[in-house]
Amino acid sequence: MLESDPLIKFHEAIHRYQYGDQWMINSVTRVIDDLTPEARERIAATKDGPDGWEIRGNTVHAALEQHLLKLAGRDVAPIEFDERWTPWIEPMVNHWIWEGCTVEAVELRLCDPKKSLGGSLDFIIKDENGRRILADAKSVSSATAVETRKPADKQLGGYLQMLVDSHQYGVEQCGTLVVGPGMTRMKPSNPDDCLAAWLDAWQKFDAQQPDF
Repeated sequence: MLESDPLIKFHEAIHRYQYGDQWMINSVTRVIDDLTPEARERIAATKDGPDGWEIRGNTVHAALEQHLLKLAGRDVAPIEFDERWTPWIEPMVNHWIWEGCTVEAVELRLCDPKKSLGGSLDFIIKDENGRRILADAKSVSSATAVETRKPADKQLGGYLQMLVDSHQYGVEQCGTLVVGPGMTRMKPSNPDDCLAAWLDAWQKFDAQQPDF
């Protein structure tokens, strides 16, 4: 499996990346953030609490990471989670995408010191046909949201660009694994389209930054 550069550290409490002694100013998620203030308020209002999206997302991602590490033959301890999240987790770990796959990377930390940029991709697998797939998981609150959730092309493009630059590693497909209650859907994207979406997002973001 691909492993994170040991020089990269991620400080989860403040969501900041460090490459050696250099702190990264930007993250992929910050660069692509184009939400309006109203949208941010709606998201903040549903973040906390026992049914909030933060605990749901953290639980789903932890279960996914454990599942992938098991598929990769790693010895991992079982995680404990509230049974309320079983409708999300069971369809996810039983999804057809894992059949015959090889796990290439899990929670891979990436940095681009020139851009002062950091990010963590969720996973890369090689499917039973030999295609390398870079994917990001998104948990949603309903089956309807599984269908309407847009692919994370800009985010995937940011990871792919750093993956190519730092690991000289390309993929044949990108995907957004959308996890909802009772169903999971993989939404495929073309890697070139993801790179183009990322480049556009980066250029817009960079143009708004002050000159020092």
